[in-house]
Amino acid sequence: MASGYPELIPPSMFQSNQPPPDPWQGLAQVSKEVSELRKETKKLRSSESTDSSSCKKQNQPGIIDYNRRYPANDEFKYANELISRQANELSELKSEIRNLNQKYDDEKRHFERELVEKDRESKLRVSSLEDLLTQKEDQYDREVDRLSYEHEQTTDKLTDKINSLTQELDLLHVKNNRQMKELTDRIQTLEEEKNSITNQLNNNLREKENEVESLTKQVHQLKSYIGETEKSHRPTQVWRKENETLMNKLQTCEAEQENLKSKNELTNVRLSAMGEILAVQEADISKSKIDGHDKKNLENILLTRWREKVFRLMVQNKSNEINMKKSDSDWKNKYCNLSEELTSARHEIEVLKFQNSEKTAQIDLEKMNTKNVLDELSTTQQVAVCLDNQLTENTGNMELLKSVAESLDKKLNTTMKKISTSLSVLKSYGDRISFASGRVELLQGQFARKEALRKLDSKTQSMKAPLEDEMSSESHIKTELEKVTKERDYVTSQLKQVSELLNDRLADTKQQSIENEKEIEKEKYRSDMIEMEKQVNQAKREQTKAVVSLRQLEKQGLREKERLNEQIKISENHYTKEIDKLSEQLKTIEKERNLMMATLRQEGLLNKYKQDRGEPITLDVTDDTVEDSIKSSLSQQIKSDHTEPTNDLTALESKEEEMNSVINDLKSLAAVIDDNSSDSDESSVHLPSS
Repeated sequence: MASGYPELIPPSMFQSNQPPPDPWQGLAQVSKEVSELRKETKKLRSSESTDSSSCKKQNQPGIIDYNRRYPANDEFKYANELISRQANELSELKSEIRNLNQKYDDEKRHFERELVEKDRESKLRVSSLEDLLTQKEDQYDREVDRLSYEHEQTTDKLTDKINSLTQELDLLHVKNNRQMKELTDRIQTLEEEKNSITNQLNNNLREKENEVESLTKQVHQLKSYIGETEKSHRPTQVWRKENETLMNKLQTCEAEQENLKSKNELTNVRLSAMGEILAVQEADISKSKIDGHDKKNLENILLTRWREKVFRLMVQNKSNEINMKKSDSDWKNKYCNLSEELTSARHEIEVLKFQNSEKTAQIDLEKMNTKNVLDELSTTQQVAVCLDNQLTENTGNMELLKSVAESLDKKLNTTMKKISTSLSVLKSYGDRISFASGRVELLQGQFARKEALRKLDSKTQSMKAPLEDEMSSESHIKTELEKVTKERDYVTSQLKQVSELLNDRLADTKQQSIENEKEIEKEKYRSDMIEMEKQVNQAKREQTKAVVSLRQLEKQGLREKERLNEQIKISENHYTKEIDKLSEQLKTIEKERNLMMATLRQEGLLNKYKQDRGEPITLDVTDDTVEDSIKSSLSQQIKSDHTEPTNDLTALESKEEEMNSVINDLKSLAAVIDDNSSDSDESSVHLPSS
């Protein structure tokens, strides 16, 4: 009975159905047919009389012709032929008249038989209709008794439900107060958290500002140190590398400063959003307090209103049974549609629950991914720190290698100087030895020549004077000395040139060897630096990738939160629409009840029913205010459900089912009373016609 009729239709929507066929109308038709048959028989009788009179008139001249006398035999023969022919015609006409009379008698008997059968059928029909009428009256009386009993039971049930609803309202009021206290506590905790977060952020900002100041001081110190060191004789590549490392550190510090600024802005946005949320919640709490004060003054008229409306429904339904029979199918279709909508809404709620669980799982996965990315970022930062430490160690090793190379260069220079001095000494000794050997060779040649000349001269000029020999030998020795000195000078000049060339070549080879060694060392250091730079760049890239992925994950998380908030808003709108529909249905039911009361007052049935029944308990609340209070409590329940959707959705569904069950009980009661009233109207319509 509670779920039989989903909603009531107002009386204006009912269309009057055609009444059942009237048995007296069938009798009137039969009587008309009988009168028509009687007229036809009269016509046939009149036509028969006219035919017989015409036949008599035709027979009289024939008789006269028989009595005539013809003067000749031919005429007599002709007359006999005529007489015989007319006699044959007369016999044929008599046979036709006889056949027609028999046919007329048969048809008359047939029509009389049909008339008797129709009279008997009409009498049987009238008797059956009278029996049916008595049965309907008995059924109507039984239905009235049954409906009165059911009405009393439903009124008792409604009173029990009203009491339960009042208790639920009290519980909701208590729950609302508890939730208000919880919200106030939560607001205080959020404000404390906000203050703590602001203090932490301010402290972080101060620390970062101090770090920036210290870094700027370090930069100035490094600049001054670089300016001082540029004056010294250190190589430029070392300073460039140190400058690059310091610039990289500066860039990382600036990036950290920008990240801190963005974090500060985001925290400010969060704080502003939390402030707005707290303001909205405080406004809702204040509204709920005002509504709670109004509810206490509006809970005393509900019972009388329900009883009056149930009585109105009962009286109105006595005048609408015919329309209710026709609208049963509409009710069933509407009930099926509403049940389908309810199942679809439940399926949608389940789908939304699963989607919510899925999204929470996705958020958890994203959190795990963010944790993994943060771990990777921390590892990459550790690797970067290790690489920086290795870089500093390598720079220290490079400085040590440079100092070792410089010391080796100095030692090489000293050894080369010693070697050059020893080579010069050796060259001088070699020149002397070569000069002495040349002189010895010259002297040997001179002595050999002298001996040869002496031998020749001793053979040819054994008798010359000794003075000429002495003079020629002195002049020859002088010329030889001059030649020897010239040769010596030429050889010394050549030796000097060769020694200079050798020295130049040695210096060039030394410089080339030193440069080659330096280039080899530079290439080694360059390869090491390139590898280190590659590792640092890879670490930076990984760090930037991790930062980008973190930002993307944060954006995705924000999008998921926005989408979930939109879904929650959509569900809120859906529930508010359903509540509005229920309120509209209640208003339509109230309008129908008002119409029933108006009709009852016009017919004078209300006073009769009040005389038969005792006076109800009067309370001091209007029905609209009760509905508004129910709506506000349901809306507050929905808001609290949205704050805790996983635990309170079932409670909201149970509340809605209870409300729907109450409304369906009322509707089913109204439908039953409408059936009874329509039966009574049918009986009142049929009785005057009978």
